[in-house]
Amino acid sequence: MAGQVHLTTEKLIAQAEEKARSYEWPTAADQYKQALDRIRANNDPIQMGMISDLIAKSEYMAAFQANAREEFDQRMKSARDAYEKASDIYEGNGHKALSNMSKARATYSAFWLEDNPSHKQNLIADCIGLVKEAARIFESDGDREVLAQSQNDLITYISEVSSFSMDYKSTRDAFDTAVAVSDRAINDGTGVKGEVSLHFVRTINLDMDVRPFGESVKKIGSLMFDPWLWASVRYGSGRGERECSCCR
Repeated sequence: MAGQVHLTTEKLIAQAEEKARSYEWPTAADQYKQALDRIRANNDPIQMGMISDLIAKSEYMAAFQANAREEFDQRMKSARDAYEKASDIYEGNGHKALSNMSKARATYSAFWLEDNPSHKQNLIADCIGLVKEAARIFESDGDREVLAQSQNDLITYISEVSSFSMDYKSTRDAFDTAVAVSDRAINDGTGVKGEVSLHFVRTINLDMDVRPFGESVKKIGSLMFDPWLWASVRYGSGRGERECSCCR
């Protein structure tokens, strides 16, 4: 019976992944939730954390497909709650960096639910602090794949700073930080090419708020001729949905 449950769980996860690849985020979220119920019965806390993250990602992306603000809020709250659950699971099992990264993503989900600009600014500051600490641990542990994800999250959060900056210097400082993270990711060969390209896309988007488009191109010119990259810059990275590394 245990083997049958395991196979059923794997099939549910595979189906959810297929729905996610097709941008059918609400269905993906439902199937991941079914898988989580099966995994909970098997008492596998780490896999529970991973599936909770995937539920959160699916709910987050589904929020940006919502037809009304009420549905957006409901989906985003579900994403926040699922990320918080994942964070608690990771922390309870000694995975501080993963816990911090999920907590930052929960905070970023809360950012989208907040209307007060001052509160939004504080939430982004919390996101940046959490994911910086996560990245430090991933780098120390030599976990390059998850390090790449945390670096891309960091640039996503930094790119929001320009929305609240009242002066050029604050936006400029945020841009310089984004360039430094992107440069390091590329020079270190962290992650796959698509991940590094996303670093570049985030930096370009922030660069547009700082000066005429160009400085980030000069700094990270090796990716200038990547067709996927330029399609991402021009058209966005996923059928119009807002996307960070937690949403891929």
